[in-house]
Amino acid sequence: TSNDKINNIFSYLCVLNRNLIGIQDMITVNNLDVQFGKRILFQDVNMKFTPGNCYGIIGANGAGKSTFLRVISKQLEPYQR
Repeated sequence: TSNDKINNIFSYLCVLNRNLIGIQDMITVNNLDVQFGKRILFQDVNMKFTPGNCYGIIGANGAGKSTFLRVISKQLEPYQR
């Protein structure tokens, strides 16, 4: 299911994170915008996932947690400026 894919991505990031040495950024997000029709989920998001850390994404239902993971895993195309 879609949630299983997202959980696998998160687990992969945590494992990958623990195994990387000497790499500055695992994932970098720059100026990310995600919009569905007139509803803006994200606007101008900038974030760096760095080695040595394990990340969690929290938020209310419908806030865009799964959408964010789909975008950074390239399962969903963002609108990017």
